[in-house]
Amino acid sequence: MKLARIDPESATIEDLATVDHFHARGYPATIDLADILPIHKGERLVDIGCGIGGLAR
Repeated sequence: MKLARIDPESATIEDLATVDHFHARGYPATIDLADILPIHKGERLVDIGCGIGGLAR
């Protein structure tokens, strides 16, 4: 975080996107997948093997 000049106390999703969504198509793929998942407010999701948890967040 220090090298990227990101304050860990105030980091945003956008600040972390380049490392948080380190997979094919990056952040746009995360948004596409989230849009098709049948998850509703109040439900919980377990994302196993997810790195630092970008998709689950």
